[in-house]
Amino acid sequence: MPTPPEVRRDILHQLRRRTSGPIPSSRRRVSSLGAAETLLFTAAVFVASPTPAATQGVSGEFLPTPYSAEQIRDAWSEGFWLDTRTTTAEGSRVGRTVVTAWSAEGCEMVEQPVAEDGSLGPASPVYRAAWTELRDHAKFPAQRARRERVRRSTPLGQLDGWLYTVDQPPAEDGSPMVRELFFPDALPGAPVFFRELRGDEEAFRAEQIARRGIDGDISGGD
Repeated sequence: MPTPPEVRRDILHQLRRRTSGPIPSSRRRVSSLGAAETLLFTAAVFVASPTPAATQGVSGEFLPTPYSAEQIRDAWSEGFWLDTRTTTAEGSRVGRTVVTAWSAEGCEMVEQPVAEDGSLGPASPVYRAAWTELRDHAKFPAQRARRERVRRSTPLGQLDGWLYTVDQPPAEDGSPMVRELFFPDALPGAPVFFRELRGDEEAFRAEQIARRGIDGDISGGD
């Protein structure tokens, strides 16, 4: 089964938003990247925000976000990176997200594929986001979402945090769609675990397997 069109549309929408517009930083230190392929699978890290259809008719009530913009800003310093493994019926891939420029307002990032031997492929075009924008990726309508405290075993270790379950519009074939996202307290930013369920079947999964921040490396195995 190919990557679900609902997931693919969300990923492409997020990428288009981030590859245009002004640089949100007075610190511009991004080297020339040349022509590079956009990495659909690693962009899945940023598809957590509700789709326009999912927010229609919502009265403005949202669940609290797991992190503040300031928490994400302080954790995602220049040089920060994380590796994400994404899995569909087509197979698994690993991609690296790297923060290449940072400011108090936002950051610039690129994506690179990670080969089995650990080598990195060509970088994607730079995309840009404000810290408030990254925070709001986890802003879900209370009418269609719920959250609970959990302890989860991940490639990065045992982590405590918030598990969000978000109802999505039905798939094109009428199957119910649900997203699950896990945000650990100690690792602000993108969800460490994210999957989309179509009925009882897992259609898409993305999970962080390694990352480097201000506190050094956190690395998990395969």
